[in-house]
Amino acid sequence: RVTYNGTANFHFGPVTAYYRFRYISSRPVTVRNTFRLPAQKLSDFGLRFDASDAIQMSFNINNLFNDINPTQVSQVGTRPSNLTEEQFLELYPNALSQVQTNAPRSYFLTMAVRF
Repeated sequence: RVTYNGTANFHFGPVTAYYRFRYISSRPVTVRNTFRLPAQKLSDFGLRFDASDAIQMSFNINNLFNDINPTQVSQVGTRPSNLTEEQFLELYPNALSQVQTNAPRSYFLTMAVRF
């Protein structure tokens, strides 16, 4: 029911920083609401330093707190074409499912030079 994506930006002379927070509340996986994915939260952080008009250095951390959130559930293998996902789960409740999660924490250091 709630989806939020907000970013705070800070400027200190040649240094720029940002903090981004994303949130998605608990949500049903199927139309019949047989089960729900838990709430999902994710934070990113970044710094940029402008050494001159031609040189910029950036450092970003995606998934700052290394939160692991399930983002999608799907079945393993192929489903018969005459069944919807909900019908398949109703007929085969113990079928294997695959849970996909968001990417783990990652770091990026970038230097840009303009000629």
